[in-house]
Amino acid sequence: MREFFRVEVAIKSSNYLTKNKVNFGRVIMLRLVTSLCVSFSFVSLPSFAAESESKILAPANTSTFKAKTLVTPIKGVLRFENIQYATSLPESPQLNQSNYLSAQFSSYATYSKNTNVQWGFDFTAGTFFKKNQSNYSIKEIYGSYSLSEDTKLHLGRKVMDWSEMDSRWNLALWQPNYALDLLRPETQGLVGLFVEHQMGPSKLMLFGSSLFIPSIGPDVREEDGSLVSDSRWYRRPSSKFNFNSRINTISYNLDVNLQELVGKTSLGASYQYGDKKDGVWFVGSTAYKPMNELVLRRQNFKSITTDVINAKVSPDAAYHAIASTDIGFTEGRTKAFVSYIEDRPQEKRPTGEWVIQKALPLKAYSVNLDYEFPSVFERHLKTRVGYLKIEGGGVVDIQADGSTDDFTLFDERMRFKDSVLLQVQGPLVHFKEKPLVTQITYMHDFIQKGTLVGTEFQYYPTPAWGFIVGADVLGVENEDGSSSFLNQYRANDRFYGGLNYVF
Repeated sequence: MREFFRVEVAIKSSNYLTKNKVNFGRVIMLRLVTSLCVSFSFVSLPSFAAESESKILAPANTSTFKAKTLVTPIKGVLRFENIQYATSLPESPQLNQSNYLSAQFSSYATYSKNTNVQWGFDFTAGTFFKKNQSNYSIKEIYGSYSLSEDTKLHLGRKVMDWSEMDSRWNLALWQPNYALDLLRPETQGLVGLFVEHQMGPSKLMLFGSSLFIPSIGPDVREEDGSLVSDSRWYRRPSSKFNFNSRINTISYNLDVNLQELVGKTSLGASYQYGDKKDGVWFVGSTAYKPMNELVLRRQNFKSITTDVINAKVSPDAAYHAIASTDIGFTEGRTKAFVSYIEDRPQEKRPTGEWVIQKALPLKAYSVNLDYEFPSVFERHLKTRVGYLKIEGGGVVDIQADGSTDDFTLFDERMRFKDSVLLQVQGPLVHFKEKPLVTQITYMHDFIQKGTLVGTEFQYYPTPAWGFIVGADVLGVENEDGSSSFLNQYRANDRFYGGLNYVF
């Protein structure tokens, strides 16, 4: 299973055929922005957007954008970082280090002439200072209208509270991820109409949509028969196949139908009881919608005279039925919850000589505990402990009759399936009365027999300017040919440093 963001495709119309590099995420999101502007008469704002994943640990300042009828607080951050990888890639030396500049802007406001009208947006944008390596993302952009004190409508792209486990572990089963960097995934909202109705301690949410935006990963393009990317976080499909006891080279040709990908219907509902900030609470959600990760269709043509298999590959969207439950308790500095997700993908059979990926069902269980230590020597440490267990979730390739094909592009849907997580965040020490804010993440996966450790330190000598230093280390006990996440990317140990400007 892979996410496609930008690919080399043939764009067809009734009158012409041109070959171009198309950014599908941008096309879809620009259409969304346009429709929202028409529907809600938004005031023109700077159209910044994209994945910075800066994880601001220090409080932000607030600037103000003023118009005749509204006052909109805009918060944001500029971040520059230099990233150095510990292991070089001889075949791609340009990926051994990078400079990345990103900007994030967000605002949530109420229309001053009618307090029933609200809107919000969260845009990020970034560049690696190289050709075709700029990116952007729209996490949220929506308008809201309060029909009454208890009922509210939201139209647009909005992050909602579907599942604690899906958000905490970045599973992207409920809501898509923006993950150019797989160690810094960011949850994105679904697109459509949301209706929320409060009934005392209970809240009901209904959702419907005819527009689908999938999870977005590293930019991918077709080059000399291979699917390649200028990213260390892209997993290239196999280029060799054993056919009649002879090793054949696979030559890929990518073909995309944008209209078929985005024109998908979604329906969902969620019920919440209690307040997540105090006491016992419960959330139950269900939906029938496209899976956030695209599946791949392929059609193979074997050359008789050469050991070459020509594979035409086309991304497609498959549906799944998903249901989840969270039961939790919050008291003071402690929050604990258990979660369950059941995901049942619908089999989508190909036609003719095509072969398509079939996502297998999965069940996910999680137990999590958050605790904020009392202030000691002006230190406020927050900790998170969790355990995740996923059963199923494999991928096979099937033919038109439903039988399993001999070859598969990717065999797993999830990056982690049996993992423990420990996170600590807060100021450890002070320099000149300013805190050195630290975030440490430790994750161990028992199936992969591997560990992921991430650290980041931020020091703000002024309220706006801060220095950042961090490192990420991935390791496995047995370095083999496994397709597991930690084994695939064990060469991506890195350290980085840079500056933050918060406003």
